[in-house]
Amino acid sequence: MRLLLGPFQLDRETEAYRRLSGLPGVPRFLGRIDRMAIALEYIQGPDLASAHPDRIPASFFDGLERVLEGIHGRGVAHGDLSRRDILVGPGGEPYVVDFSTSIIAGPDADPLVRFLFSQMCLADRRAVVKIRRRFTGDPAARVPGRRGLYRIGRGLKRLVDRARGRP
Repeated sequence: MRLLLGPFQLDRETEAYRRLSGLPGVPRFLGRIDRMAIALEYIQGPDLASAHPDRIPASFFDGLERVLEGIHGRGVAHGDLSRRDILVGPGGEPYVVDFSTSIIAGPDADPLVRFLFSQMCLADRRAVVKIRRRFTGDPAARVPGRRGLYRIGRGLKRLVDRARGRP
């Protein structure tokens, strides 16, 4: 799979980093090493998966939301944002990495790509709220509405569960 899909994903990731060039909260793209590797600026600090929750202030997540707005504003949706894709950089600043599953959509993108882009942006925002809740315990953090692909996926899951005799 790596040999088959790897170069395609790396092409997409390369394009994402190029679009995000100069955006605070995204490491600088240094170049393509070969068909299977890219080089990025090194960001000193742990990812959220290995960071201690007591050491992450609630303000970190406000900064993360601003970084995400900037990413989306440049026509890139991460689409698979997890705690491993968020780094706590110097000064406690958030950084987002790993755009291998991203979708890139410009103003002239076809309607299907624009729709998928909007759904992946929603998934990114939902992920940040869920991660914020996990770290801060903030019940006021509201998860953005469930619509579009999310609702279709949940509906299909219910149909499959019913067909298998599950409630």
